[in-house]
Amino acid sequence: MRTKGLRSFSQVEIMMKNKDNGKVIERLQTAIHAKKGEIKNYSKQLAKELINEELFLEMTQESSAELEKLERQLIEAESIQELRDNEKEKVASAMGILKEIIDKKELTHADVTTLIDKIVVNERKGEGLDIEVVWNTPFLVIGE
Repeated sequence: MRTKGLRSFSQVEIMMKNKDNGKVIERLQTAIHAKKGEIKNYSKQLAKELINEELFLEMTQESSAELEKLERQLIEAESIQELRDNEKEKVASAMGILKEIIDKKELTHADVTTLIDKIVVNERKGEGLDIEVVWNTPFLVIGE
């Protein structure tokens, strides 16, 4: 019995962009479990003398390489999931701060300091000004 592994290590991030992160991780865990079962099955076949040692070594080496690849993909997928969870927390925190400021219906100096890192004003050659607002993380940078 042979199981088909995921396409390649570099495609884990692409897959996670297109699918639910939990499903990708679950799929990798299932593939790892199946691959371990496959390797065990080869050992049983060798013990029952259904395959010879040379074939056993060839098949287990190939399956072990695929297993290592799947395990690396799982580590990468879990790292990406952790990063996404951290980013979600930061966004939720920023949204909470914005909601508090909006609910007060008053913009204080402390609020401005919380939201804005700096405002850069440059005089254009000729007329007018270039104004750049640099927001504190995780807020956006807006240039005018």
